Amino acid sequence: MHENFVEQINFHELFSAATTVNTLSSIESSPEQAVQLSQLLKNFDSIFQHVQHVPVFARTRDVPLALRERYAAEIDRKLASGFYEKVDFSEWASSTHIVIKKNEGIRITGNYKPTVNPKMVIDEHPIPRIEDIFNKMKGAALFCHLYVTDAYAHLPIDEEFRHVLTLNTSKHGLIRPKRAVYGAANIPAIGQRRME
Repeated sequence: MHENFVEQINFHELFSAATTVNTLSSIESSPEQAVQLSQLLKNFDSIFQHVQHVPVFARTRDVPLALRERYAAEIDRKLASGFYEKVDFSEWASSTHIVIKKNEGIRITGNYKPTVNPKMVIDEHPIPRIEDIFNKMKGAALFCHLYVTDAYAHLPIDEEFRHVLTLNTSKHGLIRPKRAVYGAANIPAIGQRRME
């Protein structure tokens, strides 16, 4: 009896009135098209409003005993240099992740994978391949080797977005970066675009 009942339901007919929503994730356009798009977005701003995501507050991660002193010293150094600022409250917070560098120093990054990255509109600027870089250098006579320490740290973060990148630390509490940090999904593309 149940089999006949299921067969009698015409699911195609039931769901044919369902509408689909198309989303546009990236677009390549001419300057004229960019102006037209900008005007369109301005004229119909109520339709294209940004989605407000529910903030995510992650707990602190335990820091390995062998790294605690270096971890605290690195955060103290970055607080003193103005890279981070202490905050008393934040709706957003991500835990920290420690990366040991080749020179035995440490890099403190945000673990934004479960908190911020899933909610970002990802910047799809391509990272060049080594072959493309060598082709651009063809015919060059002078070369220079530059070593940039903490490359992304030279990119300031807009004040309106800093709160999203807040880090939850065990000793220092909540700290907020003023410049770009490792771990946020858009930083490599933004950094590459800035270098070009």
